Amino acid sequence: MRPLKLLLADDDRLTREGLAELLGERDDIDLVAVVGDGAAAIDALTRTIVDVALLDVDMPVLDGITAARITAARHPGVTVVMLTAFEQEGFLAQALSAGAQGFLTKDIPIDQLAQLLHSAAAGITVMGPRPTAMLAKSYREQAARREDDPEFTKAVDKLSPRLRNVFDLLTRAESNQRIADLLGLSEGTARIYVSQVLTATGCSSRAEVAVRAVKVGLGAPSDWLDAKAD
Repeated sequence: MRPLKLLLADDDRLTREGLAELLGERDDIDLVAVVGDGAAAIDALTRTIVDVALLDVDMPVLDGITAARITAARHPGVTVVMLTAFEQEGFLAQALSAGAQGFLTKDIPIDQLAQLLHSAAAGITVMGPRPTAMLAKSYREQAARREDDPEFTKAVDKLSPRLRNVFDLLTRAESNQRIADLLGLSEGTARIYVSQVLTATGCSSRAEVAVRAVKVGLGAPSDWLDAKAD
């Protein structure tokens, strides 16, 4: 098996040097770059052939989530795996939406880490035990919330892709003009789509759409607008 060409980015010097030493001793890992922030990782990707970029989430200059999104856009052949010492659910959702192939915590044993990096490079989504538990908990909670208003959630699920985009923006209380700008529509067309969303979901106002969406856990994620801008 060919050694995996790995880029490691972590702003904590002790963690970075410790991981670099352990991974560098392995025959199945070729540690081609070790950097201390997301901007340096992006720069290294332009100069080095990399199979997998292992990025810490919380880094200066350019954080890992943003670096992951840039990597996915500029270097689609590079697999991104996120690494963190934290157990924050928000980081997990952001990492996956940014195109990461996995999310691992820093307490994972080095042998297991290497194995999961190879799996990620092969196209398998990899998750450490704690992120897996976090994701399962999130899905259970979301499913429970959806049962609170089944008619509304069923109506939202039936929306066309275009109307679903409009719905997502309504949950963020965006104006008709803002919706038009983001979706490349005229303001008049945006107004028509908003009316169609209200009719389809059985809501009498934009505010009702937003309130019911929050209650059942639907709507745009926090980085929705950033993704659209990209």
